[in-house]
Amino acid sequence: MNKFTAIKSIVFGVLVWIISSTSCKKDTLETTTAKADTNVVRELLTQIQPEQQTFIIDASQPNTLTGKDGMVIEIPANAFINNKDSLVSGNVTIILQEILSVGGQITSGIPATSNKKILKSAGEFLFRAVAGGEQLNIAPNRSIIFNIPATDVDSTMNTFIANDYFLGITGEDFNWFQADSVLFTAKHVDTVAWDSIKKEWNFDTTYANAHDLQYKSGKYKMTISDLYTHSMFNVDRFINWGSTTWAQSVSCVINAPESSNGEPIDFTLKLVFKQFGATSWFDHKGLLGTTATIIVDDEWPVGEDVVVLVVGVGQKSKKTYFGKTTLNITADSKPVIDISPLSTDELSTALGNL
Repeated sequence: MNKFTAIKSIVFGVLVWIISSTSCKKDTLETTTAKADTNVVRELLTQIQPEQQTFIIDASQPNTLTGKDGMVIEIPANAFINNKDSLVSGNVTIILQEILSVGGQITSGIPATSNKKILKSAGEFLFRAVAGGEQLNIAPNRSIIFNIPATDVDSTMNTFIANDYFLGITGEDFNWFQADSVLFTAKHVDTVAWDSIKKEWNFDTTYANAHDLQYKSGKYKMTISDLYTHSMFNVDRFINWGSTTWAQSVSCVINAPESSNGEPIDFTLKLVFKQFGATSWFDHKGLLGTTATIIVDDEWPVGEDVVVLVVGVGQKSKKTYFGKTTLNITADSKPVIDISPLSTDELSTALGNL
């Protein structure tokens, strides 16, 4: 090899090294400078949440409605009044959303939690009656019966209520209140309405009696005679944790598939307690490249079984990712979740099968 050829080879090698280094540096830069989109996973889950079903009824007649997931609603004749306390006749639109599974809690963003503690839940639902552009209340001396399907009836369950959904509050900030509890405070309704309620309602008697729950084989029978302050209902009870210890600062490792090629993936991590029919109150959000380790401080009762799941969306490809692992919680738990791509329909099925 002459000197000229040798020099060409050296120059060519240096150019290849420079181009290669520049390319690698660019890929690294794109990955490390990506910013998390905290809304993209919630937008995805909203697309597959339980449907809000609509029924048109004649309010002057008795009506029995059956939801797609098995709820049966018994509405007597002349059951509704408007904001002027006048009886409503003619057509009334009924809106029903059945959230009867932990998958439904995840997709709707409405966890079965109260004051950031999980509840034991047998199902939650949204119910509204609308006419003339306004939400209706239940008429005096009338009540609506909701029959909620259940495989295991717990006689210690209570009726829980919430209005947060229509104030635009979901996810970590959503809160359920026991129907006969004075914890239902002014910050959860507007001030004018709250002043009216304080004057007209005795929380220790009338308000508690507006909600009744009975327990029968195969269903819960909830009787409601007030829709004035809330539209969300839940069959729940508080969990007595007793001397339960809690794992602190649990490390969760999330691994992306090789096929993602290091694409930034926005993700949400949730805990599911199937034995309680509930999910954790928090949506732990983050950004994943190839692998990520996150520290989760909340809702880890030692000795309980839990499903740790991750839903993700690729920032460039918009691919959907899902993964889960099941474990019995110990003081030193370190769950590893491997996520894989799947379609939106497959994600809906996976969450429905939890």
